[in-house]
Amino acid sequence: MKEIGAFDAKSERGKAVAKLVSATRGVDCEQARAATQRIRERAEKLGLGHFDWTEWKAYRDEGRP
Repeated sequence: MKEIGAFDAKSERGKAVAKLVSATRGVDCEQARAATQRIRERAEKLGLGHFDWTEWKAYRDEGRP
């Protein structure tokens, strides 16, 4: 995403150069649940087995002070 200052954005001779949106957007819970369900279905279809949180947290923390 390109960032420009307000002065530059208003100095473009009437052309739309930016769309201002809220810096914090809410989370769409239904969309997140649907994505989670798709991930679970794909993992099941591929036969990936049980997800071990402890194992993955250890990977995450490897090499951290």
